[in-house]
Formats: sequence, C-alpha cells, structure tokens
Amino acid sequence: MAKYTPETVEKICILISEDYLSIANVCDAVEISRETFYEWKKNKPEFAQAVEEAIEERQERLYRLA
Repeated sequence: MAKYTPETVEKICILISEDYLSIANVCDAVEISRETFYEWKKNKPEFAQAVEEAIEERQERLYRLA
C-alpha cells in the first residue's frame, strides 16, 4: 500500500486530470484502497484541494473536446 507522500498525491492528481479513470481505478493504480483515498480527502485539506483541482482540469479538458 502506498503511503501519503507528495509523490503519491501528484500521481493521483495526474491520473485524475489526464485520464478518464474512476476513483476506484486511480486507487488501484497507486495501490491504495478507496477508503484510504476518501479518508485522506476528509482529513487532509491539501489533498482534498489537489483532487478537486485535478477534477476541474479533467472537466475543462472534456469541455474543450466537445
């Protein structure tokens, strides 16, 4: 299982923003459980913000493709 590190956060955010993966697929890719992902999101404001920014980037990319 991956530990909470800046590198893990960066990888998660890249996967979210650049791919069209579900959160479950992202978690599998970085070897954490979905429970861990949501626990980090709940308890680590910097993680929650980074994830939200990655989701916004993905949405903007999708809008440009439409």
